[in-house]
Amino acid sequence: MVKARSKSGRGRDELGSDGRAFYDAVQAEFAIEDSGGVSILLQACHMLDRAAECRSQVAKEGQTFSTNTGLVRAHPLLAAEAAARAGHIRAVQALGISLEPLKQMGRPSDSSRLFARQQWKEDA
Repeated sequence: MVKARSKSGRGRDELGSDGRAFYDAVQAEFAIEDSGGVSILLQACHMLDRAAECRSQVAKEGQTFSTNTGLVRAHPLLAAEAAARAGHIRAVQALGISLEPLKQMGRPSDSSRLFARQQWKEDA
């Protein structure tokens, strides 16, 4: 389990380059300070680092390997990379930073209603 250290920022010291870059980008945009949020953010960063490690190892060893009987199989770390990416996505969704509203919520502002009335009068 990752311990959140939001005030000092030391929690990011344990991250790799991909995780640290993501942590810094999220903190710059959202400034997450609560311990639960920081803990989830750190988990997301660790999952991103894990995916990068798997991707790097697969790049070195190849995406497939041959068994003793000659069968060609997918590298086991491909599944680990996919699981790490899925964990990252779940953590980002848990933080609530993955989606932006498509349009403004609630009633239209006074200026947009005024514009609509003017357009209606011009059309009539």
